[in-house]
Amino acid sequence: MSERTEVSIAERERSRGTLVVGGLLVLVLVGFIASFVLAAREMSLGEGMRDVADTRWGIVTLADLGAGLLFAALWISMLERRAWRAAAWIVGLFLLGNFTTCLYLLVRCVRYRTLREAVLAAR
Repeated sequence: MSERTEVSIAERERSRGTLVVGGLLVLVLVGFIASFVLAAREMSLGEGMRDVADTRWGIVTLADLGAGLLFAALWISMLERRAWRAAAWIVGLFLLGNFTTCLYLLVRCVRYRTLREAVLAAR
């Protein structure tokens, strides 16, 4: 087998990884939307946040979420070359949480051929 054929096979394998991750991200995003709708039908966001904040585990969970969002914001700011684009994604991140993280990674999986590029390549 020639070196070129081996590279083509390796690239195809990696692009399958991008397709698999992209498919999983679509499922997660649909799950988030369904969860948002069900939660909104049960109680308001403010009411839900008060219930969560009433327990120590709720506070720990919110702190964990905040730390994760902060590092996701750092990751986005490192990958985006245009400050306005990074700022828009980060605002979305702090308004919609990891829904935005999943959407951002899905957009990158569509734009880039390999998972490595989608996660690490700066635009």
